[in-house]
Amino acid sequence: NSTFTSIAEDAIKVTTKPILFYREMEKHGDFAAAVTFIVAMAIVTSLTISILSLFGANVQSSLATGYSATVIIPMVLILKSLMGSAILFGTWRLLGSQASFSMAFRCLAYASAIAPITLALGLIPYIGIIIEIVWPVYLIYIASIEVLSRSLKWTSRYHYI
Repeated sequence: NSTFTSIAEDAIKVTTKPILFYREMEKHGDFAAAVTFIVAMAIVTSLTISILSLFGANVQSSLATGYSATVIIPMVLILKSLMGSAILFGTWRLLGSQASFSMAFRCLAYASAIAPITLALGLIPYIGIIIEIVWPVYLIYIASIEVLSRSLKWTSRYHYI
């Protein structure tokens, strides 16, 4: 029960107060909590696909439809997070950060909180596609600023657009 509450609280905080969430995120952590969060968001995304499909929305993905979505979407999100983490980790290293790969993975994992929302907003012509692209990039930007602020000990944390 507390795990589900924690996942819901984290998802709400990432979605509504991402700067605060990434600023307060533990510097060190395990993969298990992040993977659990990804799986939970994938399940919510799968349910969103199913519900929107019931109402005639064309949210069929080339990746998964129907019941297979509950298996395929979590695997795809975990793989995308691992690959994205490697890129993010490498970028942070090039910028001089000593942050761990675990930190990069957790930053990306928690950014998956917006997956169900961006899926639904993606149905809005033109604007939805922009939101699907800009919002995740913004979250990774915020996470990177917070991580680099910690590891490089920047004097000011307010480097946001």
